[in-house]
Amino acid sequence: MTTHTDDERVNGSRLRELREAKGLSSEQLARLCSLSVQQVLELENGGNQRFYSINIKINAARKVAQVLAVHESELLVEPISVAEESLAETPSLQLQAEPVKMNHVEPPSSWAGYVIVFTVFLGAGAWWFQKDLPVSSPSLPAAERPSSLESEGSPVGVGAQIVPAAVDTQASISVPEVVAKEPDLQACNFDGEILILEAQVPNKPADKVSLMMHRQGELCVQDSTGKVWREDLKPWLGRNFLGTPPWRLTSPVLFYGDVYFQGEKMQIPSQKVHSITLNAKPSNP
Repeated sequence: MTTHTDDERVNGSRLRELREAKGLSSEQLARLCSLSVQQVLELENGGNQRFYSINIKINAARKVAQVLAVHESELLVEPISVAEESLAETPSLQLQAEPVKMNHVEPPSSWAGYVIVFTVFLGAGAWWFQKDLPVSSPSLPAAERPSSLESEGSPVGVGAQIVPAAVDTQASISVPEVVAKEPDLQACNFDGEILILEAQVPNKPADKVSLMMHRQGELCVQDSTGKVWREDLKPWLGRNFLGTPPWRLTSPVLFYGDVYFQGEKMQIPSQKVHSITLNAKPSNP
């Protein structure tokens, strides 16, 4: 193993050869390099007594190399680090990569393996065939099928329009009318004076009363047989009542409604009138 001490960092013999080749004495070289004669002698012969540290001595050797017009590598020897020395002494290792064994799937060696592979391919083919088939909607029972009121070909669901059934009405009311619910058992309460009304020129039967309220209010209708219809009417919603005349009607908002009987609109003279009687007259043929 080759090592260099601090004294051996400066090649003193080479420095002496170059100085003598230039024809310079130690005193002349020291004067040119701004060094003492003892320092020049230590550079040539070794020693550190005239230098405070090895770095100062090395810098002095570089200055001498500049004066002698040579490269500093002529006078300085670079130290060999411990790592470089150990690496130099360590024999080179031949690294050989261990071959990697690739996983290789051996083909099935028995008829069972072929059956498994065939089954897998068969299942994949069936899935591929079925995914392109159209999905059919399940048939609905008759009770769940769309109503016949929907127009044929119209989609059922949000946005579908349902045409309401036509209502046969004999009164001259412009909105659809609904036949009143089944008669109540409790008789109407006719308080106060009851106004009697009749058709002037009747042209329809008297078994039907049609009306439309313009304000919301409770209505009670009673025919001659004692049947009673009691409702809380909403504005602008027509009603038809079928029964036996004469009829009696009572409501706190009766004045704000249109009452049709035997094909005519009955005139209610005042908003104070809450009860009326509709007497039947023979209708004209």
